[in-house]
Amino acid sequence: MATTNMITSFAQTFFVDATDTPDGIFLAAVDICFRTKDDVAPISLALTSTTNGYPDISKFYNASKIVVQAKDVNTVTGIGADLPNFTNSSKYTRFTFEDPIYLAPGEHGLLLQSNSANYEAFIAKMDQLILGTERRVSKQPYSGSLFKSQNSSTWTPIQEEDLMFRLMRAKFRVNAPGKMYFKTPASLVPSANRAYDAISFYTNDINFGKTSTTYGYKSTNFPSGAIDAEFYGMQIGNVITPTQRKEISNIAGSIRVETTMSSSTDYISPMIDLTRVNSFLITNLINDASLRTDLISITNAGTGYNAASLPTVTISAPTRTTGVQATANANVTSTGTIDAIYIIEQGSGYTETPTITIDAPPVASGNTNATANIAGETSQTGGNARARYITRRVTLADGFDARDLQVLITANKLQNHDIQVYYKVLSAEDPDQNFDNKYWVRMRLDSNKVRNSTNNLEFIEYRYVPSGAQAIPPTDITYTSNGVVYDTFRYYAIKICLYSNTTLNTPVVKNFRAIALE
Repeated sequence: MATTNMITSFAQTFFVDATDTPDGIFLAAVDICFRTKDDVAPISLALTSTTNGYPDISKFYNASKIVVQAKDVNTVTGIGADLPNFTNSSKYTRFTFEDPIYLAPGEHGLLLQSNSANYEAFIAKMDQLILGTERRVSKQPYSGSLFKSQNSSTWTPIQEEDLMFRLMRAKFRVNAPGKMYFKTPASLVPSANRAYDAISFYTNDINFGKTSTTYGYKSTNFPSGAIDAEFYGMQIGNVITPTQRKEISNIAGSIRVETTMSSSTDYISPMIDLTRVNSFLITNLINDASLRTDLISITNAGTGYNAASLPTVTISAPTRTTGVQATANANVTSTGTIDAIYIIEQGSGYTETPTITIDAPPVASGNTNATANIAGETSQTGGNARARYITRRVTLADGFDARDLQVLITANKLQNHDIQVYYKVLSAEDPDQNFDNKYWVRMRLDSNKVRNSTNNLEFIEYRYVPSGAQAIPPTDITYTSNGVVYDTFRYYAIKICLYSNTTLNTPVVKNFRAIALE
């Protein structure tokens, strides 16, 4: 005879069969039949793992606890025609998980709990009559066990009884991929458009042997703002370098990800943790040794200039022979002086500090020429490179003053890349011991080491030597300060500048050595 049991804390173990479902299942809901309930107190159901056949409440499955309010619990009396019936939704109570819970093959437990003792659930007991029939319960329906507890920690197994319940698994489409889309939400878009050169996506996904997940992305192009026409395939976690610069705009959806999920069995599906879907944008701050207005300082404003006829401003040719010469204009004030010079064409290839020449005022008598300087890479401080690395000042030991420097780097340098190395030295005998007062000097790439990398994975060792160095070192390094020539140094620093004619790919340096030679 089917009977009922008072519930305070009640557990039932069950098995996911490894033979029928070797990949496991996704459990969507659990149905329970109740005879009585409380007027106010809710009842909860949760899934747990088991330890030595007992439910282990220290190992609840994430998001598996479902609370049903008393008003939503259906009951049946178990008398006459009012029997538990899983074909009639008014005769049972369904506990539906917010998301299906994955259950691997093996033993699991479901736990019913309430603060009230007024809940009674139907169970089956060996040798008792099945409600509504003359048949008796003659065997255990499965290998699970029923447990009772007063404190939800110490469990007493009830060997001849089992809870009446039904498991509802999720059923997935077979070989019919489904798509899911992610996009930048309106709440996270920047206040202004921001360009980027590379992007990497990360998700926490799980695939089983019979499932697969693939990804694609599209984004808006910089500076047009037009979004890609199609999704481009990508690998999660890899850095993606598009063929043109992209931007994340202040409009939702400027970056979009397409996820395609597929399964060859209806028991399982790939899983993605939606709380761990994110992306990282990379903006490469690099230029091709071009010039900027903020690098220019007026050293003499001049006099006698005419705002109606601006003077010609000439910037010297770039150091690199393949570079583009920069152009600039001057701003003349109402008093006939020059207070600013603006770069018009930024140019390229200025790996050494250029000069600026400003035409004389229209009337030379009684007037003065304006002059200006540019803070380039061979100036004392500053520079026009957007990407640079500067070492700390190195101090040689007493008695080990040097005359020569060699710099070796291992780098990936493509045809459109340039890497320039500079040094700054200070002699122990120089009265001006302010290291910042010394000028940077560009080094020369060893003629035997000029080959470029053939792809972005090939790294080559390059050697840089002082500009006047002979084929075979050592070469004396000299500098002049206050009219005195110094041919040894106690202190030195190295600066490495990286250049590229596109922000989409940049040179990479992974090893660096500087050697001071006597």
